Amino acid sequence: MAIKPIGAVAEYVSQIFKGPIIVNDNQLTLALGITQILPNDSERVFLYFVNLSSNDVFVSPFSQPTATNGILLGANGGSISLNVTTDFQLVSHPWYVFSPQPSQTAFLLFGKRETKYAEET
Repeated sequence: MAIKPIGAVAEYVSQIFKGPIIVNDNQLTLALGITQILPNDSERVFLYFVNLSSNDVFVSPFSQPTATNGILLGANGGSISLNVTTDFQLVSHPWYVFSPQPSQTAFLLFGKRETKYAEET
């Protein structure tokens, strides 16, 4: 579900990023193996991913995360948070998760700048 920004915080963030930030959240069911959780997106300014499952999962901005080649997110609440201010372009890369068990759950929250297009004449 997308959440439209309102109020003083939205104004402040809009000034920094030259446009409003739309927040999206998703409850995910992870398949066994590798799943892409976010595509490449140069308008994404933050992401927050939480492993809600009872097993460890591994995330990576590269397409082949594994138990030996990925960022470990521990069972029952392991998380990763990225934002453009501290993590630069890494937040805009595609993100993948490796789940060693089927039907694992996760929560994903991310924000994208709403782009404006030139008005038609």
